[in-house]
Amino acid sequence: MASSSLRSDPQNWLIGKPISLLSTARLPRMLDVLQLLQFHHLTEGRTLPESYKMTCDAAICIWMRARIPTQRVDSCVRKLSKLHQNYLALKVHRTRKRESDRMKEDMFKGDLQELFDIATKDVMTEIQNEEDREFLRMQREDTFSCSMTGVDVKTASKESRKRQREEKERKVKMRYEERMTKGFNETEGELSSLTSNSESEEDEEYQPTQTQPCTPTTSTSTDSTPGASSSKKKVKNIFQSPEVVGDLDRVCLPDRGAVFVAGAVAQALGHDISEITLSRSSIRRSRIKERQRAAAMDEKEFSLAGPLLLHWDGKILPDIDGSKENVDRIAVIVTGNGQEKLLGIPKMDRGTGEAQVNACIEVIEKWNLRSQIKGLVFDTTASNTGLHKGACVGIEEALGTEMVWIACRHHVMEVVLSNVFKSLFGPTEGPSTALFQRFQKQWPSMNQDAYSTASDELFQDPILKNMRQEMLVYLPGALEKKHPRDDYQEFLRLSFWFLGGHKDKEKFRAPGPTHHARWMAKAIYALKIFLFKTQFKLTVRESQNITHLALFVSLVYVKQWNEAPLAIRAPLNDIEFLSNLKTYPNKTVASKAHEAFSRHLWFLSEHLVGIALLDDRVSASIKEKMVQNLLRPALADIPRRVKLTSESEQLKLEDLVTERTTSFFDVLMEEGKEKSQTFLKKPPGQWTSDPVFKKFYELAAHMTVVNDVAERGISLIEKYNDTLTKNEEQKQFILRLVANHRRNFPTPSKTSLMSSS
Repeated sequence: MASSSLRSDPQNWLIGKPISLLSTARLPRMLDVLQLLQFHHLTEGRTLPESYKMTCDAAICIWMRARIPTQRVDSCVRKLSKLHQNYLALKVHRTRKRESDRMKEDMFKGDLQELFDIATKDVMTEIQNEEDREFLRMQREDTFSCSMTGVDVKTASKESRKRQREEKERKVKMRYEERMTKGFNETEGELSSLTSNSESEEDEEYQPTQTQPCTPTTSTSTDSTPGASSSKKKVKNIFQSPEVVGDLDRVCLPDRGAVFVAGAVAQALGHDISEITLSRSSIRRSRIKERQRAAAMDEKEFSLAGPLLLHWDGKILPDIDGSKENVDRIAVIVTGNGQEKLLGIPKMDRGTGEAQVNACIEVIEKWNLRSQIKGLVFDTTASNTGLHKGACVGIEEALGTEMVWIACRHHVMEVVLSNVFKSLFGPTEGPSTALFQRFQKQWPSMNQDAYSTASDELFQDPILKNMRQEMLVYLPGALEKKHPRDDYQEFLRLSFWFLGGHKDKEKFRAPGPTHHARWMAKAIYALKIFLFKTQFKLTVRESQNITHLALFVSLVYVKQWNEAPLAIRAPLNDIEFLSNLKTYPNKTVASKAHEAFSRHLWFLSEHLVGIALLDDRVSASIKEKMVQNLLRPALADIPRRVKLTSESEQLKLEDLVTERTTSFFDVLMEEGKEKSQTFLKKPPGQWTSDPVFKKFYELAAHMTVVNDVAERGISLIEKYNDTLTKNEEQKQFILRLVANHRRNFPTPSKTSLMSSS
């Protein structure tokens, strides 16, 4: 028995000696109820259910003396049982020496000093006395911050008079009911006179409280013990967290919606929502302030070292000010070293090249990036590429330096496919293709297991046969790589199945949009219509043209399109694409594709042809010739792209190189022209072991030569244009906050949240 009184005894581990009574000077802590539970269970030898019940009854008695409404006994028992089970679980592993166990013990000891809170859910609204409410707040913050004194004489007197009034009213009611049952009529005046006399005894308003079997009534005093604080507990504002604001903005949740969601989540987690900021106006002010703070921090901490590429794209959208007018928006983004940064999506007066220049320069100067911009990535529209009023020329002049022009390779391939499609099906009327709409409507009734691939008869030509074999080897490897969009992978998969590749358990996707803006729809629909042509009625001409288009996109086009984002492979791919078009048997299709592509040979210019020096497919002999031609004088008019004089003209990489080509290395690295000499002076066979060459290769591999980043910026403003705010400054803050949030949390998953935190 002597050992049981020691604090080191397992029965008293962490909580100390048992106690037989709870203190009446304050509300009980978790430590207090556990010590009392140990007394009933271990010292008196009672069962756990009996001990739980007796401990909770004692705790409820203290709470009722403080005039605070409590939960039912069974709820208190469940709370105490859970606390005790946690204690027993920790005690089982008390002898283990793991750091995690010690940490859990320290956390549990800290929790023991918290209040054993058994108040009702809406206790703050149920308590009418402000002094009682203040006492509960302070007890929840620190149980030693205040105490309960003796009997509150004034309140006890009020309750005594109230009980007397209720007793008189009860007797009057009984007499009235007795007289009614005997047939006597009680006058209303008599009843009112009786009740008015009782009510006049006390004019002060008083609200009924719970029956308190553990009287006498006590007063609550906020007189603190020495050193204790008497200030109110500060209300917690979770909307001052950048993570919370970022989450709300990303899902487009307005302030009113945030009130419901935050309140419901807080209650589900067991928090007292009276201690959390849930006012709509407060949430709105907090979100505005946090967006502004996050934007200022973003600008302060922003750093993309080295040369940068400037991307932009425009879109006409409704103005956010509530008017019915439309305005031009331009998404401005920079990329470098494999990273991208949204700088802003401001409004423009017009969508002209001059307006785009002004908007881009204003954003660049705001972020102080003028000296870092070395290249321009753009769609090949007239407003961008015009030699007199185009945005590229204007930005170059405004920055006062020669830029490397990088036309979006996906946009170039869009032009090629559009030209071929038009040659086969003719010009289309309306925003969508009627053939694709017919197929889309009939799709639900088709048997997806009954599809037919291209027969061997279509590949009797030796050139087509060789192309088919090459693509059947190429496409499986391309499918294994990660793709930014599902329709990219669908295009590769359909091409593989069309050519006779093995189909696994992958299902066909339902046909998507048919409008011309989705340029990949032309290739995807052509392949899908061919695969299901036995279930889809086509005219003879439509069937022939679908076959021609499906052959072209699967044999020639798909590889060029799939490797469009790979900057290092671009120059040689362009030459090989031109070569394939020259030998392609269908001369009508090949001629139209060659006609469109020959206008967009941007990567065979003096600047960008230098990327081929990093391509391991280019032979050492050709690289030697290219290095020798770096001494050739640059052309006077800075041609941004090669223009073929005829389809038979043969282009060679080495013939396109001049001294201007070395400036391409400045796009990849600061002082790149000078640093590149370290490997250019060596034989090409030794380049792969040179550390400078390896660094250039790594930077070029991450170089962004498609304008998908700008298109994502446009997609962002389309989604958030008419939501959350009508203030232009706040709109820009939201766009940047969401862009950063998407980068930090790419997928809505627990893994993503845990890895980021």
